[in-house]
Amino acid sequence: MLGVSPYFGYSINKFLDVALVANFTYAGERDYTGAKYRQFVYGPGAFVRVFPVKMIFLHAGVEHNFISLKYIPPANSGGVEDKLKVSSNSVLLGGGYSSDREGTKSFFYYLSVMVDVTKNIYSPYTEVLQDGSIRATPIIKAGIQVPLFQGKKRDFNCLYNLNRIRSF
Repeated sequence: MLGVSPYFGYSINKFLDVALVANFTYAGERDYTGAKYRQFVYGPGAFVRVFPVKMIFLHAGVEHNFISLKYIPPANSGGVEDKLKVSSNSVLLGGGYSSDREGTKSFFYYLSVMVDVTKNIYSPYTEVLQDGSIRATPIIKAGIQVPLFQGKKRDFNCLYNLNRIRSF
């Protein structure tokens, strides 16, 4: 799974960031029979990050994801292509590590781990097990914060996630 999540945020002070998010994620796989599965996820969100220690942060965010799934049967199998479109809300909680963050106007990178605590069946961050139970899968994000629009009284930042990897 690979995606990009540009953020437009505001550093309230050296301990607190808030941001609006746009998510775009694509995943594709082929199983041993040759069947193909495609998933495209996009949607808006928002988050709050609290930095209790200079390089450690706590993350709380919400997302509304629009999900498009497509199944392509193996060639010459007689199977039928299938499509499904759903949407899902997610509440992401976690934490992470950032490089040396010098206040509100600094460039830094980060690595975070989160889980979707809603355990919604349609969430792109959950897995339905064989017994029907739902398990939240860890979401690993890495990115950079690039401070933009740095005026005397404004501390707006634009944050970019370079990649999003979901462990299976």
